[in-house]
Amino acid sequence: MNYSLKLVLALIFISNLRAFAEPAASQTIKSNEMSGVKLDDFADFEKKWKLVTVRFRRDTGEMRFTYANDLAFEALMNSATAYPKGAVFAKIGFKTDQDPGFPSSVVPTQSRRYQFMVRDKDKFSKTDGWGYALFDRDGFVYPEDVQVQTMACAACHRVVPERGYVFSEYLEMSPKKTSDKKVQPENHFSRKIKFEDLAVNKLPEDLRKLIPSFYKKVRLMNHEINQFLFQGTLDEVKPVLSGESVASQNPALILSADKQSYTLVFIENLKLKCEQDGKSGYFIKSVTNSPTQKFKAYETRYCWVD
Repeated sequence: MNYSLKLVLALIFISNLRAFAEPAASQTIKSNEMSGVKLDDFADFEKKWKLVTVRFRRDTGEMRFTYANDLAFEALMNSATAYPKGAVFAKIGFKTDQDPGFPSSVVPTQSRRYQFMVRDKDKFSKTDGWGYALFDRDGFVYPEDVQVQTMACAACHRVVPERGYVFSEYLEMSPKKTSDKKVQPENHFSRKIKFEDLAVNKLPEDLRKLIPSFYKKVRLMNHEINQFLFQGTLDEVKPVLSGESVASQNPALILSADKQSYTLVFIENLKLKCEQDGKSGYFIKSVTNSPTQKFKAYETRYCWVD
């Protein structure tokens, strides 16, 4: 083997060795820790903790199971608002699909996300004593600003300070103990979120193009959470925006300060009704954009019934 060939082979070997030893600059290193919490810290929690409640997202078709450890469950059952250090709530979100054996029902299928609220007043003083951690189905933190995600969670939970910043309420399932308790109108989440009118022509051009020409104004959400928008927030507010759009008969919008992130919802045809669970509603179109994500703005359509 001549000298030139040896030199070429050596350079190729060194190049490959470097590529193996040093990750590319563009390679994203996934984190499995948020707010000092790892999913593995609470391994098998769904088998050890108490099931608190189950919720279903109509717009996304996601079923959510909420659990509490012993400290959180005891405080919840005693209607406490001051949760002790070490209290933890956990939530699993599942995709749902039609049950092939019973087509009129839907069943949880693949897990989509895991969320935790951890109580420590000293450690999490900036977020009302609760630490928030969100993980994907593989146990990794979502690829968005962790501080923004944390503050967004806190801003949302500040809607219910009278519950100790905890949305979940225990679902009584024992015979003769269930009730038909309904949320009083004045305590409804939507009543605590303020909206203001904004002329459509004041919006950025890309947003104006999305709105049917017969609308002249939008209802702009005015809340602390506007400052901390990430993908989770933009999806979570769709029900609130949908309710406002139907009530006002105008588009409803949450928009970041830089006007880059948003969720816009509106009734596509004011004269066309839909029906769900025996109630009449409207066909809603929502458009969500989050520049921090790899995908472009995406649309969803659904029937909304208050």
